[in-house]
Amino acid sequence: MRITSILLLIALPIILLGQSPNFLPVDFNKSRSSISGLRMACDNFAGTFRLGNSAPTNKSTATSDRKHIYLCKNDSVSIIHNGDFRLSGDPKTQTPAGIGYIMYKCLPKGPTGPSLSNILTDLCLLDKAAVGGTFTSKTEGLWMVKEKRNGDLTFFNQGQLQASFNSGGPISYWFAPATLDDFDGKKYETATGSTVAGACVNVNISEAIEVTYLNPVIIEEVTKNCIVNNCVSRIVVKGGLPEFNGSSYTKISIINKNDTNEINGLNPVGDL
Repeated sequence: MRITSILLLIALPIILLGQSPNFLPVDFNKSRSSISGLRMACDNFAGTFRLGNSAPTNKSTATSDRKHIYLCKNDSVSIIHNGDFRLSGDPKTQTPAGIGYIMYKCLPKGPTGPSLSNILTDLCLLDKAAVGGTFTSKTEGLWMVKEKRNGDLTFFNQGQLQASFNSGGPISYWFAPATLDDFDGKKYETATGSTVAGACVNVNISEAIEVTYLNPVIIEEVTKNCIVNNCVSRIVVKGGLPEFNGSSYTKISIINKNDTNEINGLNPVGDL
C-alpha cells in the first residue's frame, strides 16, 4: 500500500470512572442551621491513601507526585486506603459510617469541615446535575464515589463520566476522601436532639487526586477523492491525550500487516 499524504486529527482519551457516582442531595435548611449539632469537638478524619496498580493494559499513568492519573479507556486503577481514618463523630452508630470520595471540578481549596455546611462552600465542589449519559441528580448537593467502607476504591474508565458531564469529551475531576455518616444509606445524619445534618464531617483535600478520563484512540479512513487528490489514501486519528490537552503523537508508524518484515519493524511503509 502506497501512502503519500496523511491527514491527522489527534485527540486524547480521558480517564473515566466506572462505578456509579452517588449524588447526595442536601437539605440546606438543616445543613446550614445556626443551631449547633455538636456535643463535643469534632474528631472525624478522612485519612490518607496510596495508589495501587492499573489494569488491564498498564498503559494508564500517574505523575511522579502521584497526584494526577491519566486513565485510558477500559482501564482501572485501585485506591488503597491506609486505614488512618477516624469516625468517632458519627451521630448514629447503628448506621455505620465509612469513607467516600467527594468529587470536585477543580483542585479543592476548602473548607475541610468540621461541618457539611462548611464543605459545601468550596467553589470547586462538583454540584451540578448530570446533563446526559448514565447519571441523574437533583440540583442541590454533592457527588461522591464510594465502594468499601474502609475507603478502598477502584476507578474505572468506561465512558460514563464523559457522557454524563462533558457530552462525551474527555474530562478531569478531583477526588478527596471524606467521612460519610451513613455509608450504606449514602447520607449525612442529624444527632439525637439536633436539627443539623452532617455536623461532624471531614474531607482531606490534601489527599485530593486528579483523574483524567481519556477516550480511546480511533483511526478512521477518509473517503478517497480521486478527482481532487489522485486517490491518495488518508486517515484521521482521534482520541487519546491530544484530545484532552491539544498535544500530538510524536511518531506514528504505518505497516502492511501482511508483510512480516514490516510487522517486525524491518521495513515500515512509512513513519510520521
